[in-house]
Amino acid sequence: MKQVDIFLTLLSIGWLLVSCEPGEVAPTIAFYHWQTELDLDPSETERLEALGCKRLYVKFFDLVAEGDDLIPRAKLQVGTIPTDSLEIVPTLFLSNASMQHLREQQAVDMDATARLVDRCRQLIGELWPGLDYRELQFDCDWTKQTRETFFAFLRQWRKVLDTKVVLSATLRLHQYRYPEQTGVPPVDRVMLMYYNVGQLEEWSEENSIFSLAAAAPYLETAAYPLPIDLALPLFRWGVLFRNAKVVKLITGLSPERLADTAFFLPITVDLRPATREQSPTPAGQSKPAIADATMVEQPAGSPRYLVRKSTYLDGYYLYAGDLLRLEAIDSHLLLAAAQQWQQRGVEAPRYLSFYHLDTEVLHSFTDENLRDCAQIWLAD
Repeated sequence: MKQVDIFLTLLSIGWLLVSCEPGEVAPTIAFYHWQTELDLDPSETERLEALGCKRLYVKFFDLVAEGDDLIPRAKLQVGTIPTDSLEIVPTLFLSNASMQHLREQQAVDMDATARLVDRCRQLIGELWPGLDYRELQFDCDWTKQTRETFFAFLRQWRKVLDTKVVLSATLRLHQYRYPEQTGVPPVDRVMLMYYNVGQLEEWSEENSIFSLAAAAPYLETAAYPLPIDLALPLFRWGVLFRNAKVVKLITGLSPERLADTAFFLPITVDLRPATREQSPTPAGQSKPAIADATMVEQPAGSPRYLVRKSTYLDGYYLYAGDLLRLEAIDSHLLLAAAQQWQQRGVEAPRYLSFYHLDTEVLHSFTDENLRDCAQIWLAD
């Protein structure tokens, strides 16, 4: 009798395994860590554990072009991190200018790419001695002009890395939509950055970080030829306009920081930046003007503001007449973004990553808000 029970149990398990669709497995939650200092406090560690977060994509440095060389900037400083419970994925940010510079170097020095890879590899070891990583990721918004240089850079990494190390790259939506024009990177996996889809420089833009309508056209494409993980936005910023142009993104800016109406006046979208020239200020910089319009005071928390008096904000000097548009993602839009991608019917991502780990922003989301984004791939 016991043998029959065992047989039936095994048969049931086998039936379940073969009947499950690939999309019925929820992706594992992960986070990007983009600050220079990695030093998790107990509350952050507890939050990650509660979410079942298993890995951090940690930016180790930015590779930028300066003068005649490529220089690593914003190098990682490692503090407290529970390495026993979190897998660390070193992530390198490569500016497009750095790839342009490397292309010029490679034209006169055939070993330039190989030497750069060796330098970067050595620096990873110096910044985190003894780290045994199983994946290495590169974040580069490559263009048609820098594509071959970036891809050659990746191929060189594949030559020097252990074959067990997964090589991955971030992917923007335009690169996902048009692989024939942008090329497919020579990596094992890609991380689709499912955000920054709007018209950032348009004052009338409601939310350039994400909107369902703006993302939809990018999904009108055939299946991508590489496995895709998904990154959703978990950040906010203030877009600073001066003389009708975007001059700065102020990361992490919230309405609470603009509550002093002596300096910041909530306005409607109809109050647009002006383009007419102004007489120079004593500092020699043109003082921006505002187009003639009726200013209507809005309740606190309005996403657009007029700078009434020149002042400092988070280390930036704002001039009277500057305009600010606040952009953020709430829990409803975050879930809608995940659902929009899930409804593509493609294979579930192995990892659902949130960009990025910011304690203040995380306070706006419950654990359930974030888990819901991963669990939509579970069968009904």
